[in-house]
Amino acid sequence: MTGNYKGLRALSEALGGDVRGSSAGRVFFERVGKRPDEYARLLEYVQRECPYLLEDMRAAFAEAAGRERELTRNSLHDGLTGLHSRAYFDSRLAEEFSQAKRTGNPLSLVIFDIDHFKEVNDRYGHRAGDAVLRTVSGVIKRVSRRSDINARYGGEELVRLMPRTDLQGAEISASIAREKVGNASTLIDGDTIYATISGGVSSYPLDDFISTHDELVATADRALYNAKHGGRNRISSVGDMRPETVRELTRRIRGYS
Repeated sequence: MTGNYKGLRALSEALGGDVRGSSAGRVFFERVGKRPDEYARLLEYVQRECPYLLEDMRAAFAEAAGRERELTRNSLHDGLTGLHSRAYFDSRLAEEFSQAKRTGNPLSLVIFDIDHFKEVNDRYGHRAGDAVLRTVSGVIKRVSRRSDINARYGGEELVRLMPRTDLQGAEISASIAREKVGNASTLIDGDTIYATISGGVSSYPLDDFISTHDELVATADRALYNAKHGGRNRISSVGDMRPETVRELTRRIRGYS
């Protein structure tokens, strides 16, 4: 392989100089297919003068495919934490909720939030805050199942979508994550930083309260609010709420008065 694509440049010049890079190979073969007689002499020239053309084209196409894979990966994953991105989570949430409704299998959601994260940033700096966020994300991912979908929801909020998992199973999973995070530490610039997380758990089906994925998110978010205001470093569940509180919350999501 030439590495500098001399063959592609020669082919581009033979085509009039108006086509660049790997597109030259594609355009050339398109034109040969449409007017073979006209381009027969050009094909002979290319084969004679550009012995590395095929290798150049393969290399250029491989590079383009690599860039495409990288773009795809970046759209699916959060660059800082390595967890799935918010866009990927939103897409999977809709898919998994639709499947849960269709099959009758349970679907649970946990929303985690790093406690006192602003204080970490204020005291140690944002670089340390990023390091803590990576540590917490790594722990949460390590103590999850292969079928769980872990994502960065926004800021210091992380989510775990758990197909075929009921409320009790999700509560246990969230509690394990909370305990493991509390035992982990982040070492940066000579400082050892410990962090804790709070979590809110909700699940479908939940009697007749939850009927959409928006309601699943809203009830998990309310449970997280209760955990934060209940002292932090704890897990709260929709099962801990009074039924009338859950009913009122889901009614507001549906736009009922």
